[in-house]
Amino acid sequence: MGPIDIRKIPVSKRISFLYLEKGYLEVDGYAVVLRQGNRLIHVPIGAATCVMVGPGVVATHDAVRACAEEDTLLIWVGEWGVRCYSAGSPGGKAGQRILQQALMRGNPTTHLSVARKLFEVMWGGDSAPVTRSLDQLRGIEGGRVKKRYAELSSEHNVPWKGRRYDVNDFDASDTINKAISTANFTLYALSEAVILALGYTPAIGFIHSGHARSFAFDLADTVKMDTTVPLAFKVTSTVKDRDIESQTRLACRDMFRETQMPGRLVSILEQVLSP
Repeated sequence: MGPIDIRKIPVSKRISFLYLEKGYLEVDGYAVVLRQGNRLIHVPIGAATCVMVGPGVVATHDAVRACAEEDTLLIWVGEWGVRCYSAGSPGGKAGQRILQQALMRGNPTTHLSVARKLFEVMWGGDSAPVTRSLDQLRGIEGGRVKKRYAELSSEHNVPWKGRRYDVNDFDASDTINKAISTANFTLYALSEAVILALGYTPAIGFIHSGHARSFAFDLADTVKMDTTVPLAFKVTSTVKDRDIESQTRLACRDMFRETQMPGRLVSILEQVLSP
């Protein structure tokens, strides 16, 4: 039996993500390693879909080339993916998955099918009514979200006047809206990294459209009302206003690590885009 071509192993069977920080990513002999002082940490790029390059990492030309040759995507991120700054060459060598995504979005039947799957994940497995249009499903979700905000306000004793924010004026929002915006932004960044790592594009959404991160919004929305939004209410109930942005971002970083959020998003993405 010949050697296994790692690049032909499905994403679900590979190590999905490796996160690195603080060190020099370089080639040592025939291996890619993270050098931290006198310590060398082997980085199994052949078994990884994506290497998330965190703060304090310097990557050499040879290391970047080795990752490219193994079809392992490098993504430059903040701590544990709370920012997504740049990526290598997403979409694979021929962009097959982006083409698949575009074809599914362009076909009215598959477009609605993927949107329904996204809503069903949001709703914890509850079926999306087959007789409802996309706009009607959005309306149902809007009602569920409003109810959830009210529940979280009561649970954490945080006053709630509605979701009010200005993307161009962060400081104009009240404390809870600042926390929600910060928490959701971290989740959008991580979702974008996951989408890029699997070879898709964040620009082609199925519920959202017209934004470079439309699909990242779709993917993040499947989990945010059970993850980042409750966390924002919890942080707001315990910290001072001037600390809200940094404390929320740090709390999200810890949650992503502790709950293995990248792997969860990978599973959801593969589920909703399956034939």
